[in-house]
Amino acid sequence: MAQKSLIYVYDIEVYPNFFCVTFAFEDEVYTFEVSERKNELRKMNTFLKGVKGLIGFNSLHYDQKILSFVMDSDLPHVQDINKAIYDFNEEVIENKHPMVKNRIRQLDLFKLWHFNNKARRTSLKGLEIAMQSKDVRDLPYPPGTYLDEGVFDEVISYNIHDVRETEKFYNHFETQEMLKLRKDLGKKYGIKLSNHSNSAIGETVMLKEYCRVTGKAESYIKHLRGQYRNYRMEHIIDERIKFESPRLQSLLEDLRRKNIGNFEEIKFLLDELPLKVAKGGLHSDNDPFYLKEGEFILKDLDAGSYYPHLMLTFNIFPRHLGPEFLDVLREIVTRRLEAKKKKGDPEAALEAASLKITVNSIYGKLNDEYSFLYDPFCLYRVTINGQLMLIMLAEKLQSVGKIIYANTDGLTYKLKPENEKELERITDEFFASFDIPVEYDRFKMMALRDCNNFIFETTSGKIKKKGKMFVTEREFHKDHSMVIVSKAIENYFIKGIPVETTIKESDNIFDFCMATKFGKNSKGHLVTVNSDEPVGKNFRYIVANKGPVLLKKYDDGRKEFVWRGYNVEPFNYAHEFKDINYKFYTREANKIIDQIVNQTGSLF
Repeated sequence: MAQKSLIYVYDIEVYPNFFCVTFAFEDEVYTFEVSERKNELRKMNTFLKGVKGLIGFNSLHYDQKILSFVMDSDLPHVQDINKAIYDFNEEVIENKHPMVKNRIRQLDLFKLWHFNNKARRTSLKGLEIAMQSKDVRDLPYPPGTYLDEGVFDEVISYNIHDVRETEKFYNHFETQEMLKLRKDLGKKYGIKLSNHSNSAIGETVMLKEYCRVTGKAESYIKHLRGQYRNYRMEHIIDERIKFESPRLQSLLEDLRRKNIGNFEEIKFLLDELPLKVAKGGLHSDNDPFYLKEGEFILKDLDAGSYYPHLMLTFNIFPRHLGPEFLDVLREIVTRRLEAKKKKGDPEAALEAASLKITVNSIYGKLNDEYSFLYDPFCLYRVTINGQLMLIMLAEKLQSVGKIIYANTDGLTYKLKPENEKELERITDEFFASFDIPVEYDRFKMMALRDCNNFIFETTSGKIKKKGKMFVTEREFHKDHSMVIVSKAIENYFIKGIPVETTIKESDNIFDFCMATKFGKNSKGHLVTVNSDEPVGKNFRYIVANKGPVLLKKYDDGRKEFVWRGYNVEPFNYAHEFKDINYKFYTREANKIIDQIVNQTGSLF
């Protein structure tokens, strides 16, 4: 087949006596091998002369380094080439080659999606499960294995499969939207952003805007950093934070005497609701509850763009960047709001999107020691004062309603309809005094398992949900097990549909799938009375009426059932299957519903 494309998706496999790399795009597939069976290094290098760009998954950290090394390999014997490639591969894994010249322009989907962040880290196998791929394959032979020639083609087949799954992820509409934004922003700012995550884009745009306004050199500013010290809380808490009740005044004084280094959290009751002030944000420590609007209304209030406005209100800025930072931030916030008003204007839409990313990324970068925005003192001034401000407001609202839920930037109240206007008046005056906008909503229904798992429905029909129990459209790096249970719970609370109906009428078998990843110290086994078969590292399955049980065996000899008393059907390779244990999924959904409906606390 004649080479047609200039850009290819690729992936590499390395063993002590075998190397292969596959390049593919649409209907083109090219695989090159280095082994005792064949040496296709010259063919690969000839092919790469016509390639202008490569797309990979974790390719900047791994694949492009190996490929660059292989391209320069000129040893006379194939055994020596394989050994050199494998040895270099081990050194790359041990991070002994952090900087290797990039020979061909790369798009790394791993970096683009910020999967290099510890909280978002996921593997290509995890993505295959999230994308509901029909074929989820594990590496057929452990790294370091000397392969028999008879299995070379099996490894190549696996290699091609991984390339096609990477291509599928590249073609996903969310990836394409991200790439379009980066292309447009790249043109606007004259920089390459294709491998930038959203937070990296926000930091880059902020650097550009700061240097534009101040006239300072980017090469100088990007190396600046704030410093961490064990600050006294009295230097962090703003003098405008004041309470009326002796109990809250005492809490504030106690807080002022602490150091940020040994401060973890403070818990207290407000209107019988347990609240928690911590370094990161305010949260209510709720028992499960289920409420519907009726005799009382459920009023929600949120501070708009809370953290940026707090920085402007309290003059909080990274000290090494000076007060000019606030001039830049104020301009960004204003420009974003103006751009949002220009409906249908593509330039304004680009401006709004880029500045939203910038505003949203600032807070996180204040705690990133690799960012020019890094300043923990600034970070804690934002989070601590933001929480205390909400508690100030909650104290003022005690006379008009009962607080039932609190989070980082908002509060929710249960109150009589005749008190709604008074709540809005007090809230408007409070936030206006700090020049912070506020938004209101009313909930028709609230079902909460805990502060991290809930589903709320507004009177306008908008759904607000959080947590694995309730979220049905999950992010790629999240656990995608038992989506059917979340769908059944949502249909129960929002539409009044019985759980069993949703589960039995579902026509997407992948929603019933679960996945278990076995680690370095454990392995999965499918066990029956007469058999014991090991499974791969990433095992996808369905709870079934018949079949083996899934057992986890540890290297130290311990054993445990993954789902005690239930049979499973292996589903790494999707196939027609109808013997689903509907009772299991129904029971799992009802278990969560019962925890909410039947355990609504005395607070209500």
